[in-house]
Amino acid sequence: MKRRALPILLLLGIFLVSNHGFAQEFYLGIKLGLSMQSPKSGDADFEYKVDTRTLYGFRLGLRVSQFALEGVYTTAEHFLDPKPDAPEDLEREKFKFSNTGVNVLYFVPVPVVEPYLTLGYGSYSATISDLAKDSSGGFNAGIGAAAKMGKYVSIAAEARYHSVRFEFEDRKVDLSDWSWNVSFNFHFNFMDM
Repeated sequence: MKRRALPILLLLGIFLVSNHGFAQEFYLGIKLGLSMQSPKSGDADFEYKVDTRTLYGFRLGLRVSQFALEGVYTTAEHFLDPKPDAPEDLEREKFKFSNTGVNVLYFVPVPVVEPYLTLGYGSYSATISDLAKDSSGGFNAGIGAAAKMGKYVSIAAEARYHSVRFEFEDRKVDLSDWSWNVSFNFHFNFMDM
């Protein structure tokens, strides 16, 4: 299933680009938000509590009618603090979580503020200081709303659930959780130029 997701999304993108009967609009956005990813491992002897959750990234998309296809990159840097009951030799570790993916969006045609649904697939990576690193594929889904502020600028707010799991030194870690972001987007309609 995961291997089929990316080709299906790419075929949808080719359809959208080649369909000249609809208005096409490109957009580029900057994302800022919060990431709630917290490592969960069923066989862990200890757990870390997560401190700081800042997320940032960008989006690049093509919208045709009520649908959009976009590429995204987001990264979040956390600090993992040992919980009080953890062994004394554990230290604070830097934890980085990144996603590069492709999303399909469906905008509900409502004036002024347009709600949307989104579904995507991405390549995720996670690094714990210099101790461990892994990458994995995973799906994500979310809801959001976008509002145009003039012809060339919009603002959007989004909540997205990421379903992804990693393996660090033979220990399976689940990082499935929510992220929230606000994006500031710049729109380009080459059909009008």
